[in-house]
Amino acid sequence: MRRRAMTPLVALTVAGLALVGCGDDDEAATATTEDAGADPSEGDGSAEEADEGGEGADSEYCVLTAELDEQDDFPSVEQLEALDAAAPDEISDEISLVVTAFREASEAGDPGAAFADPAVEEAFGPIEAYEAQVCGLGDDEEEEEAEQDPSVTELDPDAAQVAVTATEYAFDFDAPSAGPTSFTMTNDGEETHVMLVAKLAEGATLEDALASEGDDEFVEEEFESDIAEPGDEAVITAELTAGDWVMICYLPNTEGQPHFTLGQAEEFTVE
Repeated sequence: MRRRAMTPLVALTVAGLALVGCGDDDEAATATTEDAGADPSEGDGSAEEADEGGEGADSEYCVLTAELDEQDDFPSVEQLEALDAAAPDEISDEISLVVTAFREASEAGDPGAAFADPAVEEAFGPIEAYEAQVCGLGDDEEEEEAEQDPSVTELDPDAAQVAVTATEYAFDFDAPSAGPTSFTMTNDGEETHVMLVAKLAEGATLEDALASEGDDEFVEEEFESDIAEPGDEAVITAELTAGDWVMICYLPNTEGQPHFTLGQAEEFTVE
């Protein structure tokens, strides 16, 4: 259960979620909801066939978490509870903490709020280390690529200032000009939100990036804010260059649908 599996489209090119039909929210919502509610023990039966006494990558826990790692949709509560039941002793406390946090956040109507909990962030450390060493998921190179400079989430008073308002499910802001820029998002909604800002390659569209399944051909660079709970703020500071950009929120609603599939995706041009 790596953070990548818990956050659909943490990178803009993770995979072709239903947003490829971004203009058809009903169709995308239906497809995503059905997948998010799927039981990991159903389908091809691989989880059922895993030997409960197996070791390493063949253990029930590793089989279940590998399925989530390949899944585009946010894990359902049922999937997380199945992981909790199968968790090895080495990380059982961390898994239980994460599962409880997401279950309680989902019951409160805002599953994305669990990402803002420092204890959840801390728990992912040993979980991901175990899954890399025992289950063979992820690697050091991938983790290094996922790191961004801490200054990205800090306000630069000397940069151009862009005020962003986040609600369900939209961003409202004026497109900035090229140069050092600080986006300050105010969460005026009732759910938790995050900004992911990415520059598209020349001639590429958001749909291209989402359909590329991890290919960097369509995305040149990307920046991610901290998560903002209702009433809070979050910042992205970056050097913007001329071209086409996009801002999305990837956090899920209670149905497991990433907010961008519901309209919280804004394309803008920097000149």
